[in-house]
Amino acid sequence: MKLYHEDMPEEAEVAAAALEEVYGIKSNLEKIELDGVFTPLPEFDGFQSSSQQISQHLDLGKGKSVLVLTPRDIYYNNKSKLDDWIFGYSNIFGLNVVSSARMKGFDSSPSRELVVPKNVFLGRLLQVVVHEIGHDVVHGKHFKKTYWVNTKKGYKLPLGSHCSDNRCVMYEVVDINAPPREEGHMKLGNEKKYDTGLDETIKRRYPEWFCNDCRSSVRITGSYS
Repeated sequence: MKLYHEDMPEEAEVAAAALEEVYGIKSNLEKIELDGVFTPLPEFDGFQSSSQQISQHLDLGKGKSVLVLTPRDIYYNNKSKLDDWIFGYSNIFGLNVVSSARMKGFDSSPSRELVVPKNVFLGRLLQVVVHEIGHDVVHGKHFKKTYWVNTKKGYKLPLGSHCSDNRCVMYEVVDINAPPREEGHMKLGNEKKYDTGLDETIKRRYPEWFCNDCRSSVRITGSYS
């Protein structure tokens, strides 16, 4: 698999090692510059990630899957600065993107400076990397549609489908620390979830990363060769 990174060599090496350990996927690392590919959102001081633009830039669509690591603060939509940012995403064309922008501090405020211990930062990065690749290779029929719901605003952000076992790497996270109940919740199927902090998810995660249902549904295709 090709693993592209925007001048993040250490993060790329660690991510590659994790993907080989967890999935048996070997990665070829390549530094890349993606100025002009991510769409600037000046009002958010961030970027909107366009799957189409990135896929075209990387010449995807030929049965190959890639991972892109970026320090840019990325957003799924441009409607809400508070709600639309994301740690990463995976699409059906084999594009997986992970942003480190909100993993470096004690909360999810974006930063290019590392504030927390490096092992904490790298642990967060690996959780998201394994999770996003999982969206492409874990074919769990037990997954449920998931949303972030801002209770105060009534805003609802689609997050894809996820595992309902909160010890599995395929459980969804919405923040570094789970948001207060009065602020919002994750809707998983018909359930409201308040345990969606990245750090707490890592602490309770299965040593083997996956629940039994997810592990049994992992399928590595030739797109990762």
